[in-house]
Amino acid sequence: MSNRLDVRLKTARENFYNSISAFIGGDNVKETYGTAAISVENIYPIISAFQVCHVSSLICANKYGKEEESSQWAEILAATLFDVDHAVSKVYLRRYTEAKESNELVEQCEILMQDICLKALGQKGIMLSPGLAASGMQFLYTNWGVTADYFNDNEVLNDCLESIHNLQNKPSGGC
Repeated sequence: MSNRLDVRLKTARENFYNSISAFIGGDNVKETYGTAAISVENIYPIISAFQVCHVSSLICANKYGKEEESSQWAEILAATLFDVDHAVSKVYLRRYTEAKESNELVEQCEILMQDICLKALGQKGIMLSPGLAASGMQFLYTNWGVTADYFNDNEVLNDCLESIHNLQNKPSGGC
């Protein structure tokens, strides 16, 4: 496994993309919402923007690296993670930065999943997005965990691992 943060974050993004595209492209979703036309070009800018927004925020908040370098991480991450469509990614980065300032984490992840579902399925996709918020939360905690691990912050890493464990073992509500 690479020690470079950008490579590790790209791996997290690819895993999230594969998981979401498999779900949205699944037979149950196709029957209900129609054929999903998911491609890297469609949703990678969305995923990248969310990732850059939250990883940069964690780096600055926890003052990882030298203090004078922490503000440069956002630019470095954007340059390496916005590898599909810079202009679209920047629009979503503004959206997620604004959402981060006025919404709880769960709501921010709901916004991410709304954007992904709308892009993949059109207007009907909005009905699918609330059920995917936990996937967005897991993606968030994975990114924070990867970043904390890179900077040897075991406390944050362990908190992220515990949060992921709790998400995966949370009993689902039923009718």
